[in-house]
Amino acid sequence: MSEQPKDLFEKIRWLLLVRVTILSFFLGAAALFNFFRADGDPRLVYALLVPLIASYIISFGSFIVLPRLGNPRAFAYFQLDIDVILITGIIWITGGAESPLSFLYNLAVMNGAILLFYRGAFWTAGFSSLCYVTLLVWAQYQDNGATAFSWTVLMPMLMNVGSFFAIAGLGAFLAGKLSKAEKLLQAKQSDYQQLEALKEALLNGVGSGIAITDARGRINYYNAQAQNLTTLQEQFVRGKKLVEIFPGLTYGFDGLPEGRRIVAEEIRFSTSQGQQKHLRLTVAPLSNAAEELIGYVSIFEDITKQKEFEEKIRLEEELRKAREISFASGSVSTDDAEFRFEGVMGRSGGIEKIHQLIRKVAGSSTNVLICGESGTGKELVARAIHFNGPRRDQPFVAVNCGAIPVELIESELFGHSKGAFTGADRERAGLWEEADGGTIFLDEITETNPL
Repeated sequence: MSEQPKDLFEKIRWLLLVRVTILSFFLGAAALFNFFRADGDPRLVYALLVPLIASYIISFGSFIVLPRLGNPRAFAYFQLDIDVILITGIIWITGGAESPLSFLYNLAVMNGAILLFYRGAFWTAGFSSLCYVTLLVWAQYQDNGATAFSWTVLMPMLMNVGSFFAIAGLGAFLAGKLSKAEKLLQAKQSDYQQLEALKEALLNGVGSGIAITDARGRINYYNAQAQNLTTLQEQFVRGKKLVEIFPGLTYGFDGLPEGRRIVAEEIRFSTSQGQQKHLRLTVAPLSNAAEELIGYVSIFEDITKQKEFEEKIRLEEELRKAREISFASGSVSTDDAEFRFEGVMGRSGGIEKIHQLIRKVAGSSTNVLICGESGTGKELVARAIHFNGPRRDQPFVAVNCGAIPVELIESELFGHSKGAFTGADRERAGLWEEADGGTIFLDEITETNPL
């Protein structure tokens, strides 16, 4: 079913409901008025029941038949004609030319304008004029025979007929404008719904939590990632200020021009289960086309693992420096009489062979591969080579390759510049650069990705 017939079907349903409602009201009012009059005629009440019952029967039958129709346009004209005939009958029952209910024709004309615009309005106005004039002519004929109309009858008739067509033109014009406005509103609503769906898809498709606030910092949107990250549902946070959800946030939601800046902060956050997290929040103002502040958007991500890794690296660096100081203070020269293998005690044949190998390679600058099971002292051998050779006064850097994630091994070994990746807030030298002129020991090198 196309959009236009579908809309017309809906209008006809409303017409059927309005018909029985209006007729019930006015006929009931007319019956009560006649009942309370001193000279009221009880037969008028029974007479008014005829058009009322007819309107109910026709409306109910039309409501049943309507869904089975293919094209409702002809059916709409039929319903308008039924309205006019019912109104004519009511006017005839309530006094003919003297009836106060002749204005009901105007309601029928308005219905025609709403249903079928100009064609429906003027069709109803023409049919109403025909029925009204016929009613007046018949009443005049019964009262005065074939005598000519008097001005007392002709003037109200011409004024009423003129009002029918005036209402038809005005009603059709307003109905057309209303229909265009309704279609425009529906199109705007459709566009808005599409934009809302696109916004939801985009904001829920990103991997970060997103909160959108008004100009005072009160949350009005909280995406699914934000709910999972903070274990807080949107209905709980909606309407609350962002600083209430993230107490460590220092951003001022004052709307001042100097305060409209993008700010990134790292804060600690405790979930409802008591879990501690490190979050990085980026807050930025939102403005409309007139550069007026309308709200803020906050993007936050969990950097807990990154912080834990950085702390682990820091502790390893401090431990490495402490061990370097310890080994440096106890190092010996490469002279055979003073040579010592720090951390290893013994004079067996195997140990002596290791001493000889260390003496051979300690004075050279070649790369050395040290093999052995875990815990056999490979790092001690590397340190002995370093501190018994000419590089003893240069750095000794030990790297546990197995403890560094694959995605960070390149950055750790070769360094990175500021902004190279998320979390790279400063420039950092690599371990190769730190060991320049000295020795770098790559422990657990087999745990790295060869690619």
